[in-house]
Amino acid sequence: MPSSFFGINMAGNALRAFQNAMLVTSNNIANVNTPGYSRQSVLFTETNPQTYQGIRQFTFGGGVDVYNISRIRDKFLENRYAQTSQDQAKYSTLAGQLKLTETSFGELSSTNGISTKLDSFFNAFQTLSSNPSDLSIRSTVRDAASSLASQFRSLSADLSQQRTGSTDEITSKIGTLNDLATKVADINKQITAAEGAGSSPNDLYDQRDTIVRQMSQLADVRTNITSNGTMQIFVDQHTLVDQGGAHALSTNIDLATNTIDENGLKIRITGGEIGGSFDALSKLSGYQTNLDTLASEVITQVNTLHSSGYALDGSTGHDLLAGTSAADMNLSDDVKASASNIVAASLNAPGDGSLALAISQLRDQSLANLSGSTFGQYYKDLAIGVATDLNTAQGAADAQTAIRGQIDAQVQATSGVNLDEEMTNLLKYQRSYEAAAKMFTIMDQVISETIQQFGR
Repeated sequence: MPSSFFGINMAGNALRAFQNAMLVTSNNIANVNTPGYSRQSVLFTETNPQTYQGIRQFTFGGGVDVYNISRIRDKFLENRYAQTSQDQAKYSTLAGQLKLTETSFGELSSTNGISTKLDSFFNAFQTLSSNPSDLSIRSTVRDAASSLASQFRSLSADLSQQRTGSTDEITSKIGTLNDLATKVADINKQITAAEGAGSSPNDLYDQRDTIVRQMSQLADVRTNITSNGTMQIFVDQHTLVDQGGAHALSTNIDLATNTIDENGLKIRITGGEIGGSFDALSKLSGYQTNLDTLASEVITQVNTLHSSGYALDGSTGHDLLAGTSAADMNLSDDVKASASNIVAASLNAPGDGSLALAISQLRDQSLANLSGSTFGQYYKDLAIGVATDLNTAQGAADAQTAIRGQIDAQVQATSGVNLDEEMTNLLKYQRSYEAAAKMFTIMDQVISETIQQFGR
């Protein structure tokens, strides 16, 4: 038969087990509002039984002990949350940057937009065609052409500045991503050391998962846990973190391919805030290309007619506009020098305004290089395209925000702390502790009485 001291040992183990359970529950309650905290649960196990030989063999249970303190975590929900966070951050970033672009393009009703400037330009030539000898009207034409060229340059500069801003944003975010990778590598070392000693460092797991969530906001990272507890983190073909530590991602951005150049290896980031900025770069590049196409066509079409006509002094061969794109569109040196070099006549004859009329009629001409559109329609389609892209990105961001909220609610329901449940557990463990203490008292009393009896 087991001795009474075996019962005291059993009661002592129970006291320690339920005391630890109350400590874990208290920790849950204390961290009810801690971001990234995962509810912890005590796993109890029977201790090794003991066998005694009497008339026949008996096996007595050894009581209870704490087997493990585990985190309550749903890996599937965590992965879904990470993916949704990447998408939400991507579209929110894209929408935020496109809002700036729409401010530049959203001028269809403005008196200073390219649409208005085009109308003023062609209207000025139409007026000149009626009175081709009037030098003041030629000055008005020059002012309209100068204003149109200035608006093209201004919009081009805005787009270039936004592309520079997006590039700088990517560089900054990569720096943040690298810093977070270093933190994960440091925590990995602590976790592997703790696991090697047989411990389950739940607080370190939470810290690491919180950092990975932040990384998911920045890029489409992938993770893997090795057998020794190390978390590996990858972005495309680049390894950010492994057992060897953190490996910084290059900040060398290839604008031609919208990738990161890692010693010749092209790293493509498609998710998170960095992915959103790369998408913005791609769209800005497309807008700028279309704007340059429009500017080039205006320059080519107008100069083709203008250089074929006659100025006031009978000279010919004068271009009205200079440049090849929106970025360098300007008045020609001839027209800058004198408004009299603006051409109105197809024939070197007094009162001829036919060429000025032909230039004004370019407004309604469908052009093959503009996909069959007129100047005004091509620009309107470009501006509407920007607005459509913004609405699409904002709609996707709103949808992902709603989805992420739903998934986060599921994560909290699984991993979050429920105060009612924890208070119930605390009361349950308290009662169990009190029962174990009562058992300890009884066993102690039995031993004391036995010693007193044999001591007489």
